[in-house]
Amino acid sequence: MPAATSPEPQTVDPRAYSNALERLDNGVWSSGTGVELSYPEDGNEQCLAVEEGSFWFLHRNAVIVDTLHRHPPPGPLFDVGAGNGFVSMAIHEAGLPVVVIEPGPRGSANARARGLDPVIQASLEGAGFAPGSLPAIAFFDVVEHVEDDLGLLTLATALLEPGGRTYLTVPAHRWLWSEDDERAGHFRRYDRQSLTRLLAKAGLTVEWVSHFFVPLPPPILLSRVWLARFRQEGWSATRAVAQHDVRSSRLSPLLAWALALERRWLDRDRALPFGSSLIAVARRSGGEAAGNRPNVR
Repeated sequence: MPAATSPEPQTVDPRAYSNALERLDNGVWSSGTGVELSYPEDGNEQCLAVEEGSFWFLHRNAVIVDTLHRHPPPGPLFDVGAGNGFVSMAIHEAGLPVVVIEPGPRGSANARARGLDPVIQASLEGAGFAPGSLPAIAFFDVVEHVEDDLGLLTLATALLEPGGRTYLTVPAHRWLWSEDDERAGHFRRYDRQSLTRLLAKAGLTVEWVSHFFVPLPPPILLSRVWLARFRQEGWSATRAVAQHDVRSSRLSPLLAWALALERRWLDRDRALPFGSSLIAVARRSGGEAAGNRPNVR
């Protein structure tokens, strides 16, 4: 587990990686390129309303930061599709340099308001990064929003320096597909095999992959897939928010215990065979990333 206090990471100058960026009056960097998003128009505000008190967002942050400490990036981590910067803030607070890349104006403004710097309002392609220049790229619950996921990851491989690392989380199990996925703008959910094949096709060597959120598939299957067939009102923001906040639930101590146990298991670099999400670490060939410990189970 990482230490409770971490050194302040150095601020990254994005111009060292791209000559297409200009800093706007609000402190956000931009290349001036637009991008279409498969994401709800109010998605950033919905997330902003629940992130700080959500067991799901908080546990995902913890798993991501733990993974980064076990499989450290060889330089600044470029967090693509970073939304409001909630994950990036956790990475920053863990003492790791991070660059926010968020194409949406609301998300990039929210990330900047959190004090993150640099924040780049652009897509990965539109940011103008030089090929082979980025030490590490992250896609935390991003590639499922992209129709051509292979194209995105192939681009990321080309932008990585030799030995550079890619980190990503994705929703797991196609049999958990529900209206919530459609509302979120997902194109797919993944299984372990499809994710591993996708990364390999993109030219990446998978170093570690695991499920997490082990307790969640049964309640998701019950509430989102089965019971949703009998609901007349369909998706609602109120119900979505309620699913994230379990502080008043009698099950919260049990859930907290189960997720803490999950973290301890993962912190031993052991993979879990079941869960509602997947996390993976992969490396571009041509060099050895710092702290490389291949482990694919």
